[in-house]
Amino acid sequence: MESPRRVDGVGVRVVAQVTRPTAAELAHAAHRFHPAEDFFDSLPHALTDRIGWRERHDAWSDEQSGHLFSYLSPEQRVPVVHPLRTIRAMTDDVLRRLSPRFDAIYAATGRPSIPPEHLLRTLLLQVLYSVRSERMLMEQLEYNLLFRWFVRLGMDDDVWAPTTFTNNRDRLL
Repeated sequence: MESPRRVDGVGVRVVAQVTRPTAAELAHAAHRFHPAEDFFDSLPHALTDRIGWRERHDAWSDEQSGHLFSYLSPEQRVPVVHPLRTIRAMTDDVLRRLSPRFDAIYAATGRPSIPPEHLLRTLLLQVLYSVRSERMLMEQLEYNLLFRWFVRLGMDDDVWAPTTFTNNRDRLL
C-alpha cells in the first residue's frame, strides 16, 4: 500500500508493508517476555546468589503466605501526625464520660452486643469518610487497618454482620 507524505515540503513516498504475527509467534513472545527474570538471569551466579535472586525469583507470583506476621502494632503503624489520632483522643474522653450511661442501658446478661463505644466510633468513621452504607462500612472495618485501630478492634477480632450492626445502632440511638 502506498501513501504519499510530505516532509519539510519535499515529496516523499512511503511504502508500508504490514504483516501480522501468527498465533505461534504470539505465544512464543508471551512466554519469552519476563524482563526482570531475563535481567537477573543474565547476571553472574555469584551476584544473584548473593542478593538471593535464585531463591526469590517468583516474588511477584499470585501465591501469598497464609499468615500475616508483623512486629509493629496498629498503634505504631498509624502516623503520629494523622488527624484521626486527635479525633480518637477526643472521642475516648467523651466516651469515658458516657460510660456510666452505657452501663445503665445495657444488660449484664443475655447475648453479647456490640460495645456502644465501638458502635459510636464506627459511626463516626462512617461520617468522616463518607461511607455510603453500613455494609460497606463493615467491609472497610474488615480489612482497613486504620479503621480497626480507631474502633479499637484487634487484628483477629471478628467484624459484625451489617444487620447486627444496624440493630445495635437502632437500639442505641
